[in-house]
Amino acid sequence: MIQRKITEAELRLFGFCPKLFEFNAMIEYKNEMQLACKEMIERFLIYQLRNGNNASYDLVIPTIIKESVRRAYSNHEEIEANGLRDLATKRLNSWFNDYINKFRINEYQVVIGPYNPKIVISQTAIELDVCGILFNTKTNTIHILTWFNEVKSIDPLWDLPSVAKYYFSQSYTDKEVVIHFLDINHRNTYSKEFSMYIKSIPGKEFEEESKLFLIEKVKEFENYSNYYRIPYCIFYECPKRKECQK
Repeated sequence: MIQRKITEAELRLFGFCPKLFEFNAMIEYKNEMQLACKEMIERFLIYQLRNGNNASYDLVIPTIIKESVRRAYSNHEEIEANGLRDLATKRLNSWFNDYINKFRINEYQVVIGPYNPKIVISQTAIELDVCGILFNTKTNTIHILTWFNEVKSIDPLWDLPSVAKYYFSQSYTDKEVVIHFLDINHRNTYSKEFSMYIKSIPGKEFEEESKLFLIEKVKEFENYSNYYRIPYCIFYECPKRKECQK
């Protein structure tokens, strides 16, 4: 019986620090370029799903990029936003070219667009965030695309939501699975070396120990007490440090 629910971001936060989870102090952050790239790829996958691999993309790609940048930079002051949007559009074109070279349209077929699958561990339903699922017609393999803005510093093999995505894939298909963790190489919009960052991990690399670690953390979440206190915390930049150490 499902008694608790938790999102991917909340699960990652709880795994990092239960007290930060208690304070609802989300430390996972995507800057505007990350938001724009994620928005762009999800819009493109939806377009592919609706129109098939034989559709002409030359006209629709600029529209997708323009709309993705507009949504990502909508909170900036108008003058600043207009200046950044032109540059961000060029950066997204570069990122998209990297994506197309990696996931060639004539080889990868979109099976599912962006959605939020759920996996149940113990008595907790975990809501995951998946950009899309592709099928490689040459290798007969399933490819899960997911955005992970800390993939360059956190090993997905021991990242709780990433492990959960692998075990979701086991219930989804019996084919060989590869999970692709997407990000950008440079978060600064003004960087001249802007490109796609991707870490691809075959499902078979997720070992049983990582699943046991996930189950252990989920059960810890289910039994968590708000009176829990972390002594000698070394996370000095924590936004809730003063409150936590009282």
